[in-house]
Amino acid sequence: MSWEQLGLRYACFKDKLDLLYSPIAEGILFPQLPQIITVHDLLPFHYPSLLPRWVPYYEYFLPAVIKGSDAVVCISEFTRQEVLERYPRVPEEKLKVIHGGVDLERFRPCSPGVIKEHYDLNDYLLCVGEVRPYKNMENVFRALELWPDGPRLAISGKFLGDQKDRLESLAHSLKIENRIVWLGYVPDDLLPNLYSEATAFIFPSLYEGFGLPLVEAMACGCPTLCSNMASLPEIGGKAAHFFDPLEISDMAESIRKVCEDSKYRQKLVQCGSKHAKKFNWDSSFKKHMDLFETVLS
Repeated sequence: MSWEQLGLRYACFKDKLDLLYSPIAEGILFPQLPQIITVHDLLPFHYPSLLPRWVPYYEYFLPAVIKGSDAVVCISEFTRQEVLERYPRVPEEKLKVIHGGVDLERFRPCSPGVIKEHYDLNDYLLCVGEVRPYKNMENVFRALELWPDGPRLAISGKFLGDQKDRLESLAHSLKIENRIVWLGYVPDDLLPNLYSEATAFIFPSLYEGFGLPLVEAMACGCPTLCSNMASLPEIGGKAAHFFDPLEISDMAESIRKVCEDSKYRQKLVQCGSKHAKKFNWDSSFKKHMDLFETVLS
């Protein structure tokens, strides 16, 4: 925080900036120029043990930074409502919802066979993203146990702390270890293929400020199953199949329906492809520029 309050303040003065825009929830206290910050989520309040050093910042500093900012970008209406509930003194008109964007030139349907060639993998359920406790992977494993003949689950992403050890132990106890594929880091150039070749993408999170992988999967023509919590109903719209992430039987039935019903799966693909186009960087960029001009006018 010393950088924001000293180094960044000096840089603004030295370069004679007209406006300071921060793409994260950090900024200058009592700025001497127009300032806009971005709040992605309020994760430290929900899972303080994961981000202990950020709890004091969000509790004490962020309200002051918001107060000194001319506008605050929230990446979802869900995040906007959370900010209003947590910091009730913030004027509603200061908070502007601008959704994140996806590179639609990169994330699009790909020719089949690449993932089969690189990973010897086909007929798989896919989960992408850093694995943390709130990602709710344990319940996905328990749902897979209820469908012994179901597909394998491919997991791409980093693991926080001992999460992989815990999940490996759980998979062993549920006797599904042979159905879990630990991909780890997948190169950026293969990620669109990974989405495109999956039978379905599952996003079981208990908390998300936006949920970028959900939109990436849709853009790649992958049918999506999604938690009905936090921002995900907002971002998924009518283009995803939603389930209760705390009800294992509901999750298991959802996985089975999407994987077995080819007509329904194709409907999700068509709706998802159309829906993903709403989350493009050109639109996000224009909304940001319009906001900058409004603040400066």
